[in-house]
Amino acid sequence: MEHNNVNAFSAEDVQNALALMTTGDEPGRLIPRPWLKLLQHVAPCVRSEDEFARFFDEILTMQLSGDLMGVLFPGSAWGGIKYSNWLPEFFVLASMGVDGVSYGAVIRAPELAADDFPWGEFSPMDDEPISLLGLDTLDALRNLAAEAVLLRDDELDDEEDASESDSAAKELNLKVLGNVLGAAFAIPQKSSRFTAGGDFRKLPKPSHPGYLYVPTPDGMGVFAPDSAFEPTHRKSGKCRTAPLNDLIDAASRAMASSFPASSLLYSRAARWEYGFDKDLAPRINLLIADAYDALGRHYFASQMRAL
Repeated sequence: MEHNNVNAFSAEDVQNALALMTTGDEPGRLIPRPWLKLLQHVAPCVRSEDEFARFFDEILTMQLSGDLMGVLFPGSAWGGIKYSNWLPEFFVLASMGVDGVSYGAVIRAPELAADDFPWGEFSPMDDEPISLLGLDTLDALRNLAAEAVLLRDDELDDEEDASESDSAAKELNLKVLGNVLGAAFAIPQKSSRFTAGGDFRKLPKPSHPGYLYVPTPDGMGVFAPDSAFEPTHRKSGKCRTAPLNDLIDAASRAMASSFPASSLLYSRAARWEYGFDKDLAPRINLLIADAYDALGRHYFASQMRAL
């Protein structure tokens, strides 16, 4: 993977930027603490931005990306593309580097304090773009490491001239990963993110006292205080689809009636059905942003307004 190395790599600068992410401000407080711990450990051990990226590429077949990497390496093309079916609840941390597939934390209610989150895989080309990667950071990294080991073994079998030194280096990096993340990071022989039939597992349903979760067609759902939903949603727990104008009108009425979670349901349904339309998308995204703001999820709102 190539990057624009417009700034000289400074492990100290990266460490300082990572330290600022622990202050409790967004987006820093949304990064899972185990992931932050790993980044903090690796930064002083490498000599360049590319080497920093290669550490993760070699052991987990992932490429660092997302908004946080733009903070660490200003001027570099780390952010990636935001697709029309991307959602801010999917906090991008890394990517596969192929077909827009990315990995990240699934943060459905950022106002609820947490040190870790489930991880998902976002595949924009799939009918159901969001799937479960791991129940938390360790689970996700274990699954990725298991898949990386299988891929590496296949490559060694297929390539007669495969370098033993490359294999040894990857083994060493895997040990470093285990040392940082602790004894719980034992690499399984098989990834647990697939069903017995080989399908991707769905994201777990969240729960919290006083909160309601309503599924949405995009697979993420809306998770918010009960009082932020219309009575019909509190009773049915379902999100309906409808023609575009009906959904937009319903979203506007719900917002005017102080039901921002229901407004988010309607506008997200509209985005799922019509968000690919470049003329309609800005209007729909603004409705979604307004709903996030009303729920106090201002970082999510800013992400939607930036699309």
